[in-house]
Amino acid sequence: MCSTFYEPNETTCAAIKAVEKGEDVYGPFDSVSELMEALKE
Repeated sequence: MCSTFYEPNETTCAAIKAVEKGEDVYGPFDSVSELMEALKE
């Protein structure tokens, strides 16, 4: 379990662990438009 509040599924737990390690993190974005463009890729 990677949270004390709830038990997320395996995919969510893996994403949380990756972010905690600084992996697969994108941004920061200066605008919503920049964020939306990055999501299209």
